[in-house]
Order: sequence, then C-alpha cells, then structure tokens
Amino acid sequence: MNEFYLVALLLVGVNVVNVVKQLVPRIPEAFLLIAMGWGLSFMPVFHNFQLEPEFFMLLIIAPLMFIDGQKQSFANIRKRFRGIFLLSVVLAVVTAAVVGVMTKQIEARRLRWPQSSHQPMQSRSNQ
Repeated sequence: MNEFYLVALLLVGVNVVNVVKQLVPRIPEAFLLIAMGWGLSFMPVFHNFQLEPEFFMLLIIAPLMFIDGQKQSFANIRKRFRGIFLLSVVLAVVTAAVVGVMTKQIEARRLRWPQSSHQPMQSRSNQ
C-alpha cells in the first residue's frame, strides 16, 4: 500500500509540473519533470523506493504513449515518416546488431582468456 501512496505523490508532482508549465511555457516540460523528480528524491519517503518495471510500464509509460499518440496528427507523421522509420526501426536493428556483435566478441575473449597457471602453494612440511 505504501507504493500506492508514493505513486500518488509522484502523480501530484506531475500535476504541479503541468501547472508550472502553464506559468513558464519557455522551459521544456522534460526539464521540469526531471527537476521535480530530483526534488522528490530528497524526501526521506523515497530513499528506499523501488518500483517494479511492470508497474512502471503499466501506470506511467503506457498512458504517456497513449496521450502522445492522440496528440499527433497523421499529416505530421506522413511528412516525417522517413525520420520516424529510421529512428524507430533502423536504429533499433542497428543497435541490436552492434550489441550482439560486441557481446559475442566479449564472450569469445572471456572464454579464451588465459587461465591462471598458479598452483596452490604447498607448505614445506608436505615436501
């Protein structure tokens, strides 16, 4: 139940940012949200706060993506389709390929890494 109250406090922070955004429209909303998160992090109630990723995806990311999708016009998407496609598909595939190749190289080197040739030292009394 404590997580519910902490998430509610985070949502109050988001609402405060929305009010501040109306008062100071020149500051990007992302900066205001980062500043709010930074400020809330100093509250003792958030010091041991852990939020499950599934909870975060369901309550935070999904509604934000839905709202952003509702705000977009089809004409803007069509006009910027090439850039959107490059960033969303091509960049994701290239990133996955680069990470895969790097991981394979690291694992191959780790397996070929020379094993320590040091034998445990035996005491002189055993000789």
